[in-house]
Amino acid sequence: MKKKTDKMLYVIYALAFSLPFGNIIKIQLITIGEKTFVFALYEIIIMLSIIFFFKRHIYYLKKDPVNIVLLIWIATSIINCMIMIYFNKYMTTSVYLKNMFYILTWSIAMMTYIVFSHAEINDIIKKRLIKVFITSTIIVLIIVIYWEYKLFNITSIITLTSFRLGGFEGAGPPYDSINTNNIGVLFSFAFILLYSFKPTLKVLVLKVVFFAAVILTSSRESIILLVFSILVLFIIEKKCRMNFLVEISTFIIVFLVVFYLAMQYTGVYNGFILRYSAFFNPAKALEEDRLGLWRDIINNLFEIKSSIFIGYGPEGVLHMSRLLLNKNIYNGDNSIIGVFISQGIIGLIFFSSFMFMFFSKLWISIKNSDKLITKSIIAFAIAYILTSLFSPRFLWPYNPLNASLLFFCSLYLKNNNDKEKKSESTNG
Repeated sequence: MKKKTDKMLYVIYALAFSLPFGNIIKIQLITIGEKTFVFALYEIIIMLSIIFFFKRHIYYLKKDPVNIVLLIWIATSIINCMIMIYFNKYMTTSVYLKNMFYILTWSIAMMTYIVFSHAEINDIIKKRLIKVFITSTIIVLIIVIYWEYKLFNITSIITLTSFRLGGFEGAGPPYDSINTNNIGVLFSFAFILLYSFKPTLKVLVLKVVFFAAVILTSSRESIILLVFSILVLFIIEKKCRMNFLVEISTFIIVFLVVFYLAMQYTGVYNGFILRYSAFFNPAKALEEDRLGLWRDIINNLFEIKSSIFIGYGPEGVLHMSRLLLNKNIYNGDNSIIGVFISQGIIGLIFFSSFMFMFFSKLWISIKNSDKLITKSIIAFAIAYILTSLFSPRFLWPYNPLNASLLFFCSLYLKNNNDKEKKSESTNG
Protein backbone atom coordinates (compact mmCIF):
# COMPACT_ATOMS: atom_id res chain seq x y z
CA MET A 1 0.00 0.00 0.00
CA LYS A 2 2.83 2.32 0.88
CA LYS A 3 4.50 1.78 -2.51
CA LYS A 4 1.25 2.63 -4.31
CA THR A 5 0.89 5.77 -2.22
CA ASP A 6 4.47 6.79 -3.02
CA LYS A 7 3.86 6.27 -6.73
CA MET A 8 0.72 8.36 -6.53
CA LEU A 9 2.66 11.17 -4.82
CA TYR A 10 5.29 11.19 -7.56
CA VAL A 11 2.55 11.39 -10.17
CA ILE A 12 0.79 14.21 -8.30
CA TYR A 13 3.98 16.26 -7.93
CA ALA A 14 4.78 15.79 -11.62
CA LEU A 15 1.26 16.83 -12.57
CA ALA A 16 1.31 19.94 -10.35
CA PHE A 17 4.55 21.04 -12.03
CA SER A 18 3.51 20.25 -15.61
CA LEU A 19 -0.01 21.73 -15.63
CA PRO A 20 0.97 25.41 -16.15
CA PHE A 21 3.28 24.41 -19.02
CA GLY A 22 0.29 22.92 -20.84
CA ASN A 23 -0.55 26.49 -21.88
CA ILE A 24 2.72 27.08 -23.76
CA ILE A 25 4.56 23.81 -24.50
CA LYS A 26 3.26 20.93 -26.61
CA ILE A 27 4.87 17.61 -27.53
CA GLN A 28 4.46 16.29 -31.09
CA LEU A 29 3.21 12.75 -30.64
CA ILE A 30 0.97 11.53 -33.44
CA THR A 31 1.06 12.19 -37.20
CA ILE A 32 -1.88 11.06 -39.36
CA GLY A 33 -1.44 11.93 -43.01
CA GLU A 34 -0.56 15.61 -43.14
CA LYS A 35 -1.92 16.24 -39.63
CA THR A 36 0.48 16.31 -36.68
CA PHE A 37 -1.25 16.11 -33.31
CA VAL A 38 0.39 17.27 -30.11
CA PHE A 39 0.00 16.43 -26.43
CA ALA A 40 1.02 18.41 -23.38
CA LEU A 41 3.13 16.72 -20.71
CA TYR A 42 0.30 16.85 -18.16
CA GLU A 43 -1.95 14.91 -20.55
CA ILE A 44 0.62 12.12 -20.80
CA ILE A 45 0.91 12.01 -16.98
CA ILE A 46 -2.87 11.76 -16.58
CA MET A 47 -3.08 9.00 -19.20
CA LEU A 48 -0.35 7.00 -17.42
CA SER A 49 -2.03 7.52 -14.04
CA ILE A 50 -5.31 6.17 -15.44
CA ILE A 51 -3.46 2.99 -16.37
CA PHE A 52 -1.47 2.71 -13.12
CA PHE A 53 -4.38 3.29 -10.76
CA PHE A 54 -7.24 1.84 -12.81
CA LYS A 55 -8.58 -0.46 -10.07
CA ARG A 56 -8.66 2.33 -7.52
CA HIS A 57 -10.49 4.60 -9.96
CA ILE A 58 -13.25 2.01 -10.41
CA TYR A 59 -13.64 1.67 -6.64
CA TYR A 60 -13.79 5.39 -5.91
CA LEU A 61 -15.94 6.16 -8.94
CA LYS A 62 -18.99 4.86 -7.09
CA LYS A 63 -18.39 7.06 -4.05
CA ASP A 64 -18.94 10.38 -5.82
CA PRO A 65 -21.97 11.01 -8.11
CA VAL A 66 -20.07 13.89 -9.73
CA ASN A 67 -17.53 11.34 -11.01
CA ILE A 68 -20.28 9.24 -12.59
CA VAL A 69 -22.00 12.17 -14.33
CA LEU A 70 -18.64 13.50 -15.55
CA LEU A 71 -17.69 10.09 -16.93
CA ILE A 72 -21.07 9.79 -18.73
CA TRP A 73 -20.59 13.27 -20.22
CA ILE A 74 -17.09 12.33 -21.44
CA ALA A 75 -18.32 9.03 -22.91
CA THR A 76 -21.28 10.76 -24.59
CA SER A 77 -18.99 13.39 -26.13
CA ILE A 78 -16.64 10.75 -27.55
CA ILE A 79 -19.54 8.70 -28.98
CA ASN A 80 -21.07 11.87 -30.46
CA CYS A 81 -17.81 12.69 -32.19
CA MET A 82 -17.41 9.12 -33.48
CA ILE A 83 -20.83 9.05 -35.20
CA MET A 84 -20.76 12.69 -36.29
CA ILE A 85 -19.13 12.10 -39.67
CA TYR A 86 -21.99 9.79 -40.72
CA PHE A 87 -24.66 12.41 -40.03
CA ASN A 88 -22.87 15.57 -41.12
CA LYS A 89 -22.06 15.46 -44.83
CA TYR A 90 -20.28 18.82 -44.58
CA MET A 91 -17.54 17.44 -42.32
CA THR A 92 -14.38 16.46 -44.16
CA THR A 93 -12.03 13.75 -42.90
CA SER A 94 -9.48 16.39 -41.92
CA VAL A 95 -11.98 18.33 -39.80
CA TYR A 96 -13.30 15.08 -38.32
CA LEU A 97 -9.81 13.94 -37.23
CA LYS A 98 -9.11 17.30 -35.67
CA ASN A 99 -12.44 17.24 -33.81
CA MET A 100 -11.80 13.71 -32.55
CA PHE A 101 -8.35 14.72 -31.32
CA TYR A 102 -9.75 17.74 -29.46
CA ILE A 103 -12.38 15.53 -27.83
CA LEU A 104 -9.70 13.09 -26.68
CA THR A 105 -7.42 15.76 -25.18
CA TRP A 106 -10.43 17.50 -23.61
CA SER A 107 -11.52 14.16 -22.15
CA ILE A 108 -8.09 13.68 -20.58
CA ALA A 109 -8.32 17.09 -18.91
CA MET A 110 -11.80 16.39 -17.58
CA MET A 111 -10.71 12.97 -16.28
CA THR A 112 -8.38 14.75 -13.83
CA TYR A 113 -11.14 15.04 -11.26
CA ILE A 114 -11.97 11.34 -11.45
CA VAL A 115 -8.34 10.22 -11.40
CA PHE A 116 -7.20 12.21 -8.36
CA SER A 117 -10.38 12.47 -6.28
CA HIS A 118 -9.20 9.41 -4.34
CA ALA A 119 -5.64 10.65 -3.64
CA GLU A 120 -4.89 10.24 0.06
CA ILE A 121 -2.52 13.07 0.91
CA ASN A 122 -2.14 15.28 3.96
CA ASP A 123 -2.25 19.08 4.26
CA ILE A 124 1.55 19.42 4.21
CA ILE A 125 1.78 17.74 0.83
CA LYS A 126 -1.12 19.83 -0.47
CA LYS A 127 0.78 22.97 0.54
CA ARG A 128 3.86 21.70 -1.30
CA LEU A 129 1.78 20.98 -4.40
CA ILE A 130 0.55 24.57 -4.42
CA LYS A 131 4.16 25.77 -4.11
CA VAL A 132 5.15 23.52 -7.03
CA PHE A 133 2.25 24.82 -9.15
CA ILE A 134 3.02 28.49 -8.36
CA THR A 135 6.76 27.96 -9.00
CA SER A 136 5.91 26.38 -12.34
CA THR A 137 3.63 29.33 -13.16
CA ILE A 138 6.45 31.77 -12.38
CA ILE A 139 8.68 29.85 -14.80
CA VAL A 140 5.93 30.07 -17.43
CA LEU A 141 5.77 33.84 -16.87
CA ILE A 142 9.55 34.11 -17.33
CA ILE A 143 9.38 32.04 -20.54
CA VAL A 144 6.55 34.19 -21.92
CA ILE A 145 8.45 37.40 -21.15
CA TYR A 146 11.58 35.96 -22.76
CA TRP A 147 9.66 34.96 -25.89
CA GLU A 148 8.13 38.45 -26.05
CA TYR A 149 11.60 39.97 -25.87
CA LYS A 150 12.96 37.55 -28.47
CA LEU A 151 10.04 38.13 -30.82
CA PHE A 152 9.56 41.88 -30.51
CA ASN A 153 12.68 43.23 -28.78
CA ILE A 154 12.01 45.28 -25.66
CA THR A 155 12.92 48.60 -27.32
CA SER A 156 10.27 48.17 -30.01
CA ILE A 157 7.41 47.10 -27.73
CA ILE A 158 6.43 50.71 -26.97
CA THR A 159 5.76 51.31 -30.66
CA LEU A 160 3.30 48.43 -31.03
CA THR A 161 -0.41 49.15 -31.06
CA SER A 162 -1.76 45.75 -30.06
CA PHE A 163 0.81 44.34 -27.64
CA ARG A 164 -0.51 41.61 -25.32
CA LEU A 165 1.64 39.54 -23.01
CA GLY A 166 1.57 36.08 -24.56
CA GLY A 167 0.04 37.40 -27.77
CA PHE A 168 1.99 35.48 -30.40
CA GLU A 169 -0.83 34.75 -32.83
CA GLY A 170 0.52 34.41 -36.36
CA ALA A 171 4.15 34.39 -35.19
CA GLY A 172 4.62 30.71 -36.04
CA PRO A 173 5.69 27.84 -33.78
CA PRO A 174 6.30 27.68 -30.88
CA TYR A 175 4.80 31.12 -30.23
CA ASP A 176 1.42 30.55 -31.86
CA SER A 177 0.58 27.81 -29.35
CA ILE A 178 0.08 30.49 -26.70
CA ASN A 179 -3.36 31.93 -26.02
CA THR A 180 -3.43 35.23 -24.10
CA ASN A 181 -6.68 34.43 -22.30
CA ASN A 182 -5.31 31.08 -21.14
CA ILE A 183 -2.17 32.75 -19.84
CA GLY A 184 -4.22 35.43 -18.06
CA VAL A 185 -6.51 32.87 -16.38
CA LEU A 186 -3.46 30.84 -15.30
CA PHE A 187 -1.93 33.90 -13.61
CA SER A 188 -5.29 34.65 -11.97
CA PHE A 189 -5.45 31.12 -10.55
CA ALA A 190 -1.88 31.35 -9.24
CA PHE A 191 -2.81 34.66 -7.61
CA ILE A 192 -5.75 33.04 -5.78
CA LEU A 193 -3.62 30.08 -4.67
CA LEU A 194 -1.31 32.53 -2.88
CA TYR A 195 -3.99 32.82 -0.21
CA SER A 196 -2.71 29.49 1.14
CA PHE A 197 0.31 31.35 2.52
CA LYS A 198 0.70 33.88 5.28
CA PRO A 199 0.54 37.50 4.02
CA THR A 200 4.29 38.15 3.96
CA LEU A 201 6.17 40.65 1.81
CA LYS A 202 7.19 37.89 -0.62
CA VAL A 203 3.58 36.79 -1.07
CA LEU A 204 2.51 40.41 -1.62
CA VAL A 205 5.22 40.88 -4.26
CA LEU A 206 4.09 37.72 -6.06
CA LYS A 207 0.47 38.95 -6.01
CA VAL A 208 1.56 42.25 -7.54
CA VAL A 209 3.59 40.41 -10.20
CA PHE A 210 0.72 38.11 -11.15
CA PHE A 211 -1.80 40.95 -11.14
CA ALA A 212 0.46 43.04 -13.37
CA ALA A 213 0.91 40.03 -15.68
CA VAL A 214 -2.87 39.60 -15.94
CA ILE A 215 -3.27 43.27 -16.88
CA LEU A 216 -0.54 43.03 -19.53
CA THR A 217 -2.30 40.12 -21.22
CA SER A 218 -5.16 42.57 -21.91
CA SER A 219 -7.44 39.64 -21.11
CA ARG A 220 -10.70 41.12 -19.90
CA GLU A 221 -12.08 37.75 -18.86
CA SER A 222 -8.99 37.16 -16.69
CA ILE A 223 -9.45 40.50 -14.93
CA ILE A 224 -13.15 39.80 -14.37
CA LEU A 225 -12.38 36.26 -13.18
CA LEU A 226 -9.75 37.47 -10.71
CA VAL A 227 -11.86 40.28 -9.26
CA PHE A 228 -14.94 38.07 -9.11
CA SER A 229 -12.97 35.33 -7.32
CA ILE A 230 -11.87 37.81 -4.66
CA LEU A 231 -15.45 39.06 -4.33
CA VAL A 232 -16.75 35.51 -3.83
CA LEU A 233 -13.99 34.95 -1.26
CA PHE A 234 -15.02 38.20 0.41
CA ILE A 235 -18.58 36.86 0.74
CA ILE A 236 -17.77 33.36 2.02
CA GLU A 237 -14.80 34.18 4.28
CA LYS A 238 -15.90 36.48 7.10
CA LYS A 239 -12.62 36.59 9.03
CA CYS A 240 -10.55 38.34 6.36
CA ARG A 241 -13.14 40.59 4.77
CA MET A 242 -11.28 43.79 5.57
CA ASN A 243 -8.09 42.43 3.96
CA PHE A 244 -10.00 41.42 0.84
CA LEU A 245 -11.70 44.81 0.66
CA VAL A 246 -8.39 46.65 0.94
CA GLU A 247 -6.79 44.31 -1.59
CA ILE A 248 -9.44 44.53 -4.28
CA SER A 249 -9.80 48.30 -3.78
CA THR A 250 -6.05 48.70 -4.18
CA PHE A 251 -6.00 46.63 -7.37
CA ILE A 252 -8.91 48.55 -8.87
CA ILE A 253 -7.21 51.87 -8.05
CA VAL A 254 -3.91 50.65 -9.53
CA PHE A 255 -5.73 49.47 -12.66
CA LEU A 256 -7.49 52.85 -13.07
CA VAL A 257 -4.23 54.73 -12.57
CA VAL A 258 -2.45 52.55 -15.14
CA PHE A 259 -5.35 53.00 -17.54
CA TYR A 260 -5.26 56.79 -17.08
CA LEU A 261 -1.48 56.92 -17.59
CA ALA A 262 -1.81 54.68 -20.63
CA MET A 263 -4.13 57.21 -22.26
CA GLN A 264 -1.34 59.78 -22.12
CA TYR A 265 0.90 57.70 -24.40
CA THR A 266 0.78 55.98 -27.78
CA GLY A 267 2.09 52.69 -29.07
CA VAL A 268 1.72 49.71 -26.77
CA TYR A 269 -1.06 51.30 -24.80
CA ASN A 270 -3.45 51.78 -27.71
CA GLY A 271 -4.42 48.10 -27.71
CA PHE A 272 -4.58 48.19 -23.93
CA ILE A 273 -7.02 51.12 -24.01
CA LEU A 274 -9.09 49.58 -26.79
CA ARG A 275 -9.75 46.37 -24.88
CA TYR A 276 -10.14 47.72 -21.35
CA SER A 277 -12.32 50.67 -22.32
CA ALA A 278 -15.12 48.07 -22.51
CA PHE A 279 -15.27 48.15 -18.70
CA PHE A 280 -16.48 51.74 -18.84
CA ASN A 281 -19.30 50.94 -21.27
CA PRO A 282 -20.19 47.28 -20.60
CA ALA A 283 -23.61 47.38 -22.32
CA LYS A 284 -22.08 48.47 -25.63
CA ALA A 285 -19.20 45.99 -25.31
CA LEU A 286 -21.60 43.15 -24.54
CA GLU A 287 -23.72 43.94 -27.57
CA GLU A 288 -20.71 44.23 -29.91
CA ASP A 289 -18.58 41.37 -28.58
CA ARG A 290 -21.12 38.80 -27.38
CA LEU A 291 -24.86 39.31 -28.04
CA GLY A 292 -24.51 39.84 -31.79
CA LEU A 293 -22.23 36.82 -31.99
CA TRP A 294 -24.67 34.63 -30.06
CA ARG A 295 -27.57 35.70 -32.31
CA ASP A 296 -25.58 34.72 -35.40
CA ILE A 297 -24.84 31.32 -33.93
CA ILE A 298 -28.37 30.54 -32.75
CA ASN A 299 -30.08 31.89 -35.90
CA ASN A 300 -27.78 30.35 -38.49
CA LEU A 301 -25.56 27.51 -37.33
CA PHE A 302 -28.39 25.03 -36.81
CA GLU A 303 -29.85 25.34 -40.27
CA ILE A 304 -28.59 21.80 -40.77
CA LYS A 305 -31.09 20.02 -38.51
CA SER A 306 -29.40 16.59 -38.50
CA SER A 307 -26.75 17.69 -35.99
CA ILE A 308 -28.97 19.29 -33.35
CA PHE A 309 -28.73 16.19 -31.13
CA ILE A 310 -25.06 15.29 -31.59
CA GLY A 311 -23.51 18.67 -32.46
CA TYR A 312 -20.70 19.59 -34.85
CA GLY A 313 -17.66 18.74 -32.71
CA PRO A 314 -15.18 20.93 -30.77
CA GLU A 315 -14.35 23.02 -33.86
CA GLY A 316 -17.94 22.93 -35.04
CA VAL A 317 -18.58 26.62 -34.38
CA LEU A 318 -15.57 27.62 -36.48
CA HIS A 319 -16.29 25.13 -39.25
CA MET A 320 -19.99 25.94 -39.56
CA SER A 321 -19.51 29.72 -39.26
CA ARG A 322 -17.10 29.59 -42.18
CA LEU A 323 -19.53 27.44 -44.15
CA LEU A 324 -22.78 29.32 -43.43
CA LEU A 325 -21.72 32.84 -42.41
CA ASN A 326 -18.44 33.25 -44.30
CA LYS A 327 -16.72 34.43 -41.12
CA ASN A 328 -14.57 32.96 -38.34
CA ILE A 329 -16.38 32.36 -35.03
CA TYR A 330 -14.01 30.28 -32.96
CA ASN A 331 -16.06 29.12 -29.97
CA GLY A 332 -18.94 31.51 -29.33
CA ASP A 333 -17.50 32.79 -26.03
CA ASN A 334 -20.18 30.99 -24.05
CA SER A 335 -19.91 27.51 -22.54
CA ILE A 336 -23.60 26.70 -22.91
CA ILE A 337 -23.67 27.68 -26.59
CA GLY A 338 -20.26 26.06 -27.09
CA VAL A 339 -21.41 22.72 -25.67
CA PHE A 340 -24.68 22.96 -27.58
CA ILE A 341 -22.88 23.49 -30.91
CA SER A 342 -20.07 21.00 -30.29
CA GLN A 343 -21.98 18.21 -28.49
CA GLY A 344 -25.64 18.89 -29.30
CA ILE A 345 -28.65 18.53 -27.02
CA ILE A 346 -27.34 15.24 -25.62
CA GLY A 347 -24.04 16.78 -24.53
CA LEU A 348 -25.82 19.84 -23.15
CA ILE A 349 -27.98 17.68 -20.86
CA PHE A 350 -24.97 16.00 -19.26
CA PHE A 351 -22.96 19.26 -19.18
CA SER A 352 -25.81 20.94 -17.27
CA SER A 353 -26.07 17.98 -14.91
CA PHE A 354 -22.34 18.04 -14.21
CA MET A 355 -22.33 21.81 -13.65
CA PHE A 356 -25.27 21.60 -11.25
CA MET A 357 -23.77 18.74 -9.22
CA PHE A 358 -20.28 20.22 -9.19
CA PHE A 359 -21.60 23.63 -8.14
CA SER A 360 -23.67 21.97 -5.39
CA LYS A 361 -20.57 20.18 -4.15
CA LEU A 362 -18.66 23.47 -4.06
CA TRP A 363 -21.46 25.09 -2.08
CA ILE A 364 -21.56 22.23 0.45
CA SER A 365 -17.78 22.40 0.83
CA ILE A 366 -17.98 26.09 1.79
CA LYS A 367 -19.90 25.13 4.92
CA ASN A 368 -17.58 22.26 5.84
CA SER A 369 -14.27 24.02 5.35
CA ASP A 370 -12.60 26.35 7.81
CA LYS A 371 -9.38 26.80 5.81
CA LEU A 372 -8.76 29.87 3.70
CA ILE A 373 -6.98 27.99 0.91
CA THR A 374 -9.91 25.60 0.45
CA LYS A 375 -12.33 28.52 0.30
CA SER A 376 -9.98 30.29 -2.14
CA ILE A 377 -10.06 27.32 -4.52
CA ILE A 378 -13.83 27.07 -4.13
CA ALA A 379 -14.20 30.81 -4.81
CA PHE A 380 -12.11 30.55 -7.98
CA ALA A 381 -14.09 27.48 -9.11
CA ILE A 382 -17.40 29.29 -8.56
CA ALA A 383 -16.13 32.33 -10.46
CA TYR A 384 -14.78 30.04 -13.19
CA ILE A 385 -18.20 28.44 -13.64
CA LEU A 386 -20.23 31.67 -13.53
CA THR A 387 -17.96 33.53 -15.95
CA SER A 388 -18.35 30.63 -18.39
CA LEU A 389 -21.43 32.50 -19.62
CA PHE A 390 -18.98 34.86 -21.35
CA SER A 391 -16.11 32.47 -22.08
CA PRO A 392 -15.82 28.95 -23.50
CA ARG A 393 -14.81 27.34 -20.20
CA PHE A 394 -14.79 23.54 -20.02
CA LEU A 395 -14.13 23.52 -23.78
CA TRP A 396 -10.95 23.69 -25.79
CA PRO A 397 -8.56 25.51 -25.72
CA TYR A 398 -8.99 25.60 -21.91
CA ASN A 399 -7.81 22.02 -21.34
CA PRO A 400 -4.82 22.90 -19.10
CA LEU A 401 -6.99 25.29 -17.06
CA ASN A 402 -9.82 22.75 -16.73
CA ALA A 403 -7.30 20.14 -15.59
CA SER A 404 -5.64 22.55 -13.13
CA LEU A 405 -8.93 23.57 -11.54
CA LEU A 406 -10.28 20.02 -11.35
CA PHE A 407 -6.97 18.77 -9.97
CA PHE A 408 -7.01 21.08 -6.94
CA CYS A 409 -10.76 20.69 -6.47
CA SER A 410 -10.37 16.89 -6.44
CA LEU A 411 -7.75 17.15 -3.69
CA TYR A 412 -9.51 19.69 -1.49
CA LEU A 413 -13.20 18.87 -1.93
CA LYS A 414 -12.70 15.18 -1.17
CA ASN A 415 -11.46 15.79 2.38
CA ASN A 416 -14.34 18.14 3.11
CA ASN A 417 -16.87 15.51 2.11
CA ASP A 418 -15.06 12.90 4.20
CA LYS A 419 -15.20 15.23 7.20
CA GLU A 420 -18.91 15.74 6.59
CA LYS A 421 -19.54 11.97 6.60
CA LYS A 422 -17.45 11.49 9.76
CA SER A 423 -19.31 14.24 11.60
CA GLU A 424 -22.65 12.75 10.55
CA SER A 425 -21.65 9.29 11.76
CA THR A 426 -20.38 10.76 15.05
CA ASN A 427 -23.57 12.71 15.62
CA GLY A 428 -25.65 9.68 14.71
